[in-house]
Amino acid sequence: MNRVLLAGLVWLLASGVFESTAARADERLVLSYELWKGGFHALDLEAGLLQGGEDYSVKFAARTRGFIGWIFPYLLEGEADGKLAGAGPRPNQFATLARSGDDESRRAISYLEDGSLRTWSDPPRTADEDEEAVPAQMREDTLDPASAILAVIDAVSRQGQCTGAYPVYDGARRYDLNVSLVGESPLAPSRYNTYSGPATLCSVAVNKLSGFRDKAKRGGVPTIIKVWLAPVAGAKPAVPVRLEGKSDLGNLMIHLVDAKIEPDSDTAAQRRSAAR
Repeated sequence: MNRVLLAGLVWLLASGVFESTAARADERLVLSYELWKGGFHALDLEAGLLQGGEDYSVKFAARTRGFIGWIFPYLLEGEADGKLAGAGPRPNQFATLARSGDDESRRAISYLEDGSLRTWSDPPRTADEDEEAVPAQMREDTLDPASAILAVIDAVSRQGQCTGAYPVYDGARRYDLNVSLVGESPLAPSRYNTYSGPATLCSVAVNKLSGFRDKAKRGGVPTIIKVWLAPVAGAKPAVPVRLEGKSDLGNLMIHLVDAKIEPDSDTAAQRRSAAR
């Protein structure tokens, strides 16, 4: 499975959760998804969001499973945090940890007030890893993938429709997400999906600009992703309940299989520490 595609889909899901009217500041809304490829259950994904006032924190994790997990064991974990302002999310930090077999890599981005950013990776990236380097000027005033989709969901909440263009840099690749409203598209009951009922369908066009390898350019990453949005578990606004993408690697379907509100362990630990 293409790692670029995997990471992009995980971040897309992870950031689609941003406020819960049912959750307090020490609770996290958790969404669980399954990714199916060519009729196989290939990936499990989980995303959770803690939001209090203007601050947000998104955590996400994905792991291959089944036959694909046997031939390609892969784990991706990450977190993004920042502030929700009137103009949308403003990220502070974005970090990921990826494991593939015995290989492990970490990446992080810090966002500065002037719109510039600092990147870090372990092991350090080399020029040979990407056939195109992302110029420094193309990285400025961008969003991490999670905050970019959070901006889409924020726009849906404030404007009632999904629309806009969002510049994204994930630490290695630069692309734009161009979002447009398709219309109301109710989901029928399915053995795959936990949600059925009214939903809003949005189209996300991925415009790949720099840092992509040839295989991804030829279509390893979907150029169009369909996203169905609907409210679940008391969430406000709607969150992704189904996603579909098509690439040269085949059709991909992602289904929401669980949505719940859980105590946030990090917040609970902080409160216990402060009480000592």
